[in-house]
Amino acid sequence: MDIGVTADENTLTAKAQDAQYAWLDCDDNQVVSGADSKSFTAQKKGRYAVIVTRDNCTDTSECYLVEPLNIGENELTGWLVYPNPSAVGYIVIASSEGGTKAQGELLNLLGERVQQFVWVGESIKLDVSYLPKGQYLLRIGGHMATVQVR
Repeated sequence: MDIGVTADENTLTAKAQDAQYAWLDCDDNQVVSGADSKSFTAQKKGRYAVIVTRDNCTDTSECYLVEPLNIGENELTGWLVYPNPSAVGYIVIASSEGGTKAQGELLNLLGERVQQFVWVGESIKLDVSYLPKGQYLLRIGGHMATVQVR
């Protein structure tokens, strides 16, 4: 049984066909009330998994990090990120206060690092053309923001 999940922004979809589904909030280990469809749209930031049951067999996917765009969080005060969403194959990250030295990383929804960067100066242009379309997390120091690649 395929217990994989696909992610598109803040919607997770189970790959398993013809099964029963229950979505789990991995942060508090509780089943999300009413979330029993093949797809689940997260309303809050968190890690989620799907419990799939078919033919008296039950298995659980790994947990996926979701940070919905509608949360409106952008903790990168002092930084500019553009274009966001990016449909041009790159994003630019710049300090709104002029030149600086910084390091950061781009994470997928599983929390895995897909790119790491360090720069000295006013801005850096990150190539995101190789990334699958979707939502990513940009972390600079202890601050995070969402980035959309289209």
